[in-house]
Amino acid sequence: MREGEETFAPAFFDWMKHSHQDGVCCIRFFDSKFYQNKYADLANYPCQLYLHFILHGVLEGRQPNQFLSRDLLVRILGKQWESHAFSELIEVALRNSCDSRIQRALYLNGEPETAFEFDRLSSGVLLDIIYKASQIQPLIKAFGPKNLVVPNAAHEADGRYVQSSHLASLLKDKRYTIVVAMPHCRDSGAARVASWLVKALANALPADQILIVRTELPDFEHPDWFPDSVANLDLSSCFAGLKSGEAESLLVEMLRGVDCKIFFNVNSLVSWQAISVFGSQLSSTMNLVSYLFCYDRDLYGNRVGYPAQFFDQTVDYHEAIFVDSEYLRSRLLTPIFARSPITRKVIVLNTPVDRPARVWHRPDDSTVGLSRKKNIFWAGRFDRQKRFDLLCEIANLMPYHNFKVWGREVLGGASIPDKIPDNVECFGPYENFGDLPIFDCDLWLYTSEWDGVPTLLLDVMAAGVPIVMTKVEGTSDLAASGYCYNASPDSGAGEYQRIIDHVFSNYDTAVNFAEKQRQYVEARHSFQGYQSEITKTLSAASFD
Repeated sequence: MREGEETFAPAFFDWMKHSHQDGVCCIRFFDSKFYQNKYADLANYPCQLYLHFILHGVLEGRQPNQFLSRDLLVRILGKQWESHAFSELIEVALRNSCDSRIQRALYLNGEPETAFEFDRLSSGVLLDIIYKASQIQPLIKAFGPKNLVVPNAAHEADGRYVQSSHLASLLKDKRYTIVVAMPHCRDSGAARVASWLVKALANALPADQILIVRTELPDFEHPDWFPDSVANLDLSSCFAGLKSGEAESLLVEMLRGVDCKIFFNVNSLVSWQAISVFGSQLSSTMNLVSYLFCYDRDLYGNRVGYPAQFFDQTVDYHEAIFVDSEYLRSRLLTPIFARSPITRKVIVLNTPVDRPARVWHRPDDSTVGLSRKKNIFWAGRFDRQKRFDLLCEIANLMPYHNFKVWGREVLGGASIPDKIPDNVECFGPYENFGDLPIFDCDLWLYTSEWDGVPTLLLDVMAAGVPIVMTKVEGTSDLAASGYCYNASPDSGAGEYQRIIDHVFSNYDTAVNFAEKQRQYVEARHSFQGYQSEITKTLSAASFD
């Protein structure tokens, strides 16, 4: 039994057990009162009537409500369906429920007042007005499943008005050509990438035309990563306390209010959600550009995360979608997009890497072979993705080496052993890569179950440190040089031990490989190349 299943089954059976006495029905278009009154032969049916409809009634052609009949569906769907079973007609109707007549049959359940309201709103002048309004504000929808969704008006009595007024006071009627959204500025690869993006934009446009916004958390731990002349704003405080959907509406209001022409989204969830709802409207007045880095994995190994959640539904609205690896681009552009104009939108941008203040050289007392305890460095989050647990397994197999570790638990779900091996020394997170004692390092170890192109790996390689890493997804781009020592993502601790022992037994070769990898990364991940691609994007954008 997989994790989670042991709770699902009892919950399901509990619902089945108590739904009868609670009157809970799982079919949205089933009207139990109508069914009971129409079919007197079911007066003594021992179970809920919707179960009878599922098991028998639909096969017998019985109506689930006063509107939904076999004759009605044949009239709507066409005479070619005349010979099909009632169950098939309902299935087709559910898949084509945008037809107002089918909506009426599926959703109204014999309620005369609702039917009257539906009929007024689903035809004539009112329907035309609602349709035109929905093209401007997508939170206005044509009348459907017993509701009419209307956008929340920012009235003085509600929270959105207060937050909107607060945001307006922060912006002070300023206008920004470019807005860059990021979730926060912590020790994360996405924040580093956002900083490179802002630097490139500030080189191409006046800095006072650029605004950085933080949408999920107020943290701005690394102001030194960004140009001082670029404004930055904590939007997360303005979103605090808002209901679901209101933060996205307020973000759109802000983008329109500052007269944004290009909106860059770097890993901001609120921004992705706003684009998924308002993308059509936003793209009519500004250019949308978003970054995608890598898929995440759920507990069962399925691909989840922003690429899985938002790419398909928002790509049409984007001027460009930046990715940091050829691997991710190839995964996004599945065969269905092979000859589509969408292919030109997905652009691989090699993340720049800082030139290190110091380039690594082998420790003075380094010797060939295994005669001395070597120092193996590792850094990252203590979570499922980065595999701190695997590092500890490797350390247990190699008591003849020291493992020096920088990091902490950030996202939760970490598999931290009850006892850390004696040869593992933890130092907590580091502020800057340049602060690490890399001249005490004999080898860098990088473990990951899935990944993009981590900025940490770029730092290590740019410093010329020998490395053993997991070759998985985005890191394959870096391994393409041929100068890395790689393990597969399903490798166990024993395989890593074998590779590390091989490296130290052939250390002169490893040092030579590290220098060639440094040159490869320096050429491939230069800021000049990155700047050129950003300039192309700006040139293609419309500023009208």
